[in-house]
Amino acid sequence: MAHDLSLPYLVRLQGAGIQPGQTIKIQGVPTGDKFEIIFISGAEVEKNDLPLIVEIAKHDNVMIFNDRKNGKLGDNVEKKDPFKSSVKIDLRLRLQEDRLQVYANLTYFTEFEYRQPLTSITHVHISGSIELTNVSWGGKHYPVPFQTNIDGNFTPGKKLYITGIPEKKSEKHLH
Repeated sequence: MAHDLSLPYLVRLQGAGIQPGQTIKIQGVPTGDKFEIIFISGAEVEKNDLPLIVEIAKHDNVMIFNDRKNGKLGDNVEKKDPFKSSVKIDLRLRLQEDRLQVYANLTYFTEFEYRQPLTSITHVHISGSIELTNVSWGGKHYPVPFQTNIDGNFTPGKKLYITGIPEKKSEKHLH
């Protein structure tokens, strides 16, 4: 079942809400000067606290990070916009315990330290000039090494997808 990606896009994060280790994936094509992804403590952008605001301002060639608490915006943190105009983008926001890790077109881009608790986020709101093609979220932290059972065993024809983000340079490589 496809879900409606029209703007403004507002979704309630089901279950326990945002948890460390989850990734929000946003894909689409910018169609104008700016768009923003807002993480909300509640369902109303105008009234509730905004623990995290990510704005892509094409006209200024910047990605801006901020928050709003008790009606007051924090200080903007600006980074150079990693995306080309009118080209499909893949923006992944990896939520860690104390910071946001940003990946632009599958390449590490930057980090932003939270100013409000991650656990207060209940909704995600996307608006502005972007034609969305996908919005999804999921994932979690697993201990390493990780071990689990595979239902029905691992038989020919089954696939196993493993993804992860290394915390630091590895001394061992898989061949």
